[in-house]
Amino acid sequence: MEATTLLERVLDPTLAVSERFAAGTRLRGLLDATLLSLSAQMSTAGDGAAGVLQDTGRLGGRSIAREMRRADVVQRVPSLGDALGDGDVSVDHVDVFDRALQRLEPAQRDELLTSAPLLVDIARTETPERFDKIIQEKVARLLTDRDRAARLAQQQRDTRLRTWVDRTTGMWNIRAEYDPVTGQRLQILIDARHDTLFASTVPDTAPDDPLERAQHLRALALVDLVDTPGRGTRPEVVVTLRPEAASGGTSSGTTAIDWRLPIEVPRSVLEHLVTDPATTITPIVVAGDLVLHAPGQLNLGRSTRIANRAQRRALHAVHSTCAIPDCDVPFHRCEVHHIVWWRHGGTTDLVNLVPLCGRHHTQVHLGLLDLPPPIIRVA
Repeated sequence: MEATTLLERVLDPTLAVSERFAAGTRLRGLLDATLLSLSAQMSTAGDGAAGVLQDTGRLGGRSIAREMRRADVVQRVPSLGDALGDGDVSVDHVDVFDRALQRLEPAQRDELLTSAPLLVDIARTETPERFDKIIQEKVARLLTDRDRAARLAQQQRDTRLRTWVDRTTGMWNIRAEYDPVTGQRLQILIDARHDTLFASTVPDTAPDDPLERAQHLRALALVDLVDTPGRGTRPEVVVTLRPEAASGGTSSGTTAIDWRLPIEVPRSVLEHLVTDPATTITPIVVAGDLVLHAPGQLNLGRSTRIANRAQRRALHAVHSTCAIPDCDVPFHRCEVHHIVWWRHGGTTDLVNLVPLCGRHHTQVHLGLLDLPPPIIRVA
């Protein structure tokens, strides 16, 4: 369909809103693909694409760099540009491909590009989030342990922290970036301090919204961690064992090391952590939605509204992401929800808990979404 026809459909008030939106999406993809192709042509011809983007596109430095990378990707993967022009993918899919290419060495990039036709076919049917997960799995198979070690070293050099006061709200802000190993240590310390401080009660300052309350309590836990650094927590590795039926009908076990954060580090780092005498190894055994073994107190009844660390470990072993099917929000960004609501007499027992992302948690509380059974069971 020609761009003029698409534009006419977008502007036609007699059409259904969904039809106009679909035409607009198709038109946006066509324009994005065309503009990226033009940027690539200008860059190849030495016509100063960056200057054109700045002067005519009114783009800033970061936006210009992003557009030039996108142009380079569609030049390397013409079929991705075609899919963008067809309206089957968005520039978000292009960004996913760009991030993957940036992580790889030249030879590895060439190997990834040989899979481009198949990956583009996948991108046409998947959301950018799901496509990102698929392509990152592909990238992980291409990376060597040496690559991971080099990346960790670079991440350690890239560690940054800055603070500022928001002129509008007057709130003091902090933004920090750490390498994944250091970030994991901080994650464990904050979670442990959260459990210590708020196992039975929460302060009056805590918001009613579940997601906002969780963020508020974690902020207070960080302050307490800084104020009383002596109350440390041992490093922990959660090993999730998932018994599976082997081809002969017997049971075989597969083991995954779950760091509670989506991190990628060299094997040597993992081996050091696991063999370090200071590290606590916590085993959890699950089979599907059934928890066969998990240490700690899993049933708290009505003694507290807040899930403890043992319960969150067990929930994470079953649900690596939000419990709603096809939702890829990772567990550490979810809020633990009471299936039978707390104010309706629900208990803080493992079978009554489920991790939900902010969007789905809100939908459940508004009555717009029913939780799909089964959620979790305990042997």
